[in-house]
Amino acid sequence: MTSKKIVDKASFDKAYKFYCSKNDKAAIGVLRKLDQNEPRVMELKAQIAYRMENFDEAMNLLKKLLRTHSDEFDEIRRSNFIAVQARLHSQGSTQEVDLISLDTFNLMFNASCHLIVSGKFNEAYELLCKALEECKCSLAKDGLDELAIKREEAPIRTQIAYVLKEMGNDKEALKIYQQINKPNIRRKRRRLPANYDPSVQPDPERWLPRQERTAYRKKLHKKFKDREVGKGTQGVAATTSANIDYSAKSTTTTGAAPPPTQAPQKPAEGPRQQRPNQAKKIKKKKGGKW
Repeated sequence: MTSKKIVDKASFDKAYKFYCSKNDKAAIGVLRKLDQNEPRVMELKAQIAYRMENFDEAMNLLKKLLRTHSDEFDEIRRSNFIAVQARLHSQGSTQEVDLISLDTFNLMFNASCHLIVSGKFNEAYELLCKALEECKCSLAKDGLDELAIKREEAPIRTQIAYVLKEMGNDKEALKIYQQINKPNIRRKRRRLPANYDPSVQPDPERWLPRQERTAYRKKLHKKFKDREVGKGTQGVAATTSANIDYSAKSTTTTGAAPPPTQAPQKPAEGPRQQRPNQAKKIKKKKGGKW
């Protein structure tokens, strides 16, 4: 890319930014320094002229662009051209629109605006209904969802309601207006926690701190884990005391109680015999003779 092309591209981008910020005069000042036969320059100038209501200039630019240039954006240019024709026709300048080569809903919509200005409401109504069907089919093929399609249909439906009102069908027009102005309320889906089971009753203590819940058990440090082992009453003592009968009546047969048995006495021990004292052992001293 040469330096001149780089400068021209930067200048066009600058003009387009002015156009997006609605500073049309500054955008035109930048575009005048560029090649006036370049398609993108003519197209942007036509857009600015339409917004400034210079419809004659916009029409001449679009007509020249459609005659000398052709690409994938021809449909948009034709749609804009018909929109300019409709505005000129509303100002008293007679314009004829080709109604045969209308193959998109944008072209049909703009052509219907021209018919409305001309007072041909029946033809406009038929063309708008056709545009509405084409809009549904084409946008559905493009993969748009239902809400996006309704947004695109809103201008066409509004125009249909206007035509019906002009034709004297106020009831049907009011019905369409109410459908358009009806807010699209989306129900928000409830966010549920992971592993949520609706069949299980929620814990009533779930709002309490963990330490205050009934099922809470404090974890002991492993150092003090076994300190409670061995404390408290033993099982044998508890069992023995449980088996004692404290009632006044005894379940045994009536009569004198047997005498208590005496434990056998151990024989008396005699005097202990003492062993003779042993002589003390003489320890040998370590070292030499003495």
